[in-house]
Amino acid sequence: MRSQRPSKLTRRKFLQGASTTVVAGVVLSGVAQGDDSAARSPGASWPNFRNGPDNRGIANSLIPPSPALLWEQETTDGCKSTPAIAGGRVYIGQLSGALQSLHLQTGEVEWTYRSEQTDDPKKFIPGFNGPVTVTSEVVLCGDEDGTLHCVDRRTGAARWTFETEGLIVGGATVVGDRVVCGSHSQFLYGVNLRTGEKLWEFDALGPINGTQAFDGDFTFVTGCREPVLYVVD
Repeated sequence: MRSQRPSKLTRRKFLQGASTTVVAGVVLSGVAQGDDSAARSPGASWPNFRNGPDNRGIANSLIPPSPALLWEQETTDGCKSTPAIAGGRVYIGQLSGALQSLHLQTGEVEWTYRSEQTDDPKKFIPGFNGPVTVTSEVVLCGDEDGTLHCVDRRTGAARWTFETEGLIVGGATVVGDRVVCGSHSQFLYGVNLRTGEKLWEFDALGPINGTQAFDGDFTFVTGCREPVLYVVD
């Protein structure tokens, strides 16, 4: 059994059972966000949390009258992360620290990326709590140590990581060549999509628990210590 930090262990025990199953239905072929080409494509896609940067949650397809189970995939420590769907693949983060690409029709695992590479069974591996975001090239997801991971969508290889120094529970929003993401560090960050370089930060005066919304001009976000909605240019 691996050793874990007390605060992380308590949260994980609360969220998980012995194992959790990731299930895909025949329909529900919507998904999560990335760049415009992925987020606005018709058919079986849902490339980010609530299917678009504005968080409207509108699907591109209808639910059939009689949904049927296609497959199920067991995970090691359970899942809290919201999956994304794009290009016939399902992308899901797990509390074990695994981020996986699954075939949409079969559930077959195509690649597995880990939040930390280690052979030490006692080392804590940060799990993925936040929703997954997919673009035409990369997969983005934040972990409970406050690291935003950018992974090659085709191969599962690491592109870059960005440290926020606070638990990430919200999804990343892709706006052109930039990624916007918040964390419990109480900051909202603007990051270069290709390099992972920090471009700016905004102090929300409290931990950011949700996924920010973007309307085409401004980003909307709240910090949970203050009853304030911030509008960020």
